Amino acid sequence: LAAAEAFLRLVPELKAQNDTTALVLGMQTYQSCARVQEAGCRALSDLIDNEEKEMAIAGAGGIKVVLTAMMVHTGNAGVQEQGCSALWKLSVPYLSLCPRHPYPHRSHPAGISRNTQS
Repeated sequence: LAAAEAFLRLVPELKAQNDTTALVLGMQTYQSCARVQEAGCRALSDLIDNEEKEMAIAGAGGIKVVLTAMMVHTGNAGVQEQGCSALWKLSVPYLSLCPRHPYPHRSHPAGISRNTQS
């Protein structure tokens, strides 16, 4: 528990350094700690602002670690919210590949607007 708390204190620094590999490794190491999982999912989500970072997070195992966090902590609303945010940001670029997707490219869940054209 003490090691998980120590890692938790490092999350803001790792995020500032864009160290997706260390964030993913920490989430894998402290999988049973919901606070680490929530903070890790939030940090990964916050880092996703361009395709290069999306690819870095996916390549470091970010999608799997977020899904695992959500499966392990099904009853934790914070983990679920932050995990959904990260997964949304990782998937939005691919929505445009679906010809009938209802959301505009690069939208965020808070700014979803329905496409009124069929």
